[in-house]
Amino acid sequence: KQFEGAFYQQPPVFSALKHNGVCLYKLARKGKPVQKPPRPVSISYIKILSMDLPFIRFEVSCSAGTYIRTLCADIGKALGCGGHLKELRRIECCGFKINESTTLSELERLAFSPKISDKVISMSKALPDMPEHIADKALADKIKDGKKITDGDFNSQKDNTSDERKIKISQSFIKIVDKNDDLLAVLNYEGKETHRYNYCCVFHK
Repeated sequence: KQFEGAFYQQPPVFSALKHNGVCLYKLARKGKPVQKPPRPVSISYIKILSMDLPFIRFEVSCSAGTYIRTLCADIGKALGCGGHLKELRRIECCGFKINESTTLSELERLAFSPKISDKVISMSKALPDMPEHIADKALADKIKDGKKITDGDFNSQKDNTSDERKIKISQSFIKIVDKNDDLLAVLNYEGKETHRYNYCCVFHK
């Protein structure tokens, strides 16, 4: 439990982090290891799944940038016996779960089949955690023409926007979709001072 929560973790010298533009693992392989300073990470939970000593199998939910092999070494050090990572499997990332994935062999089999479309998700679904707003024709036309977007473009729509939805709309990034769930644009909220939205990406047909 002492490894759950927010703390600073020492990145390994064998990693893809860079020093003067060179990956640390390349420097380490040349006998010139570089130790980066500890970085803030967060672990939501560590759940032990099975124990067959000396092996322990566990599930961990963590922030991006957390090194699980470093976590294993640190746990072994805390136990006083030492430890290292034997095997790692990522089962979820950015809202995508391993059971929703498709193997390469299956993709090869479906490559020239109409069923391949069943395995392709929409651009909107590729941003599952980003607040969403369904645009009316007026907003869609503004996006198409690259016109300035403000809070008024959302509040003027005829549907009754709830307070909770307004809060989500005013968050940093928001995806704009049409009634068919096609992604029109990703906007970035400038802030309450200007009430403006900047264009990050536009996908309007």
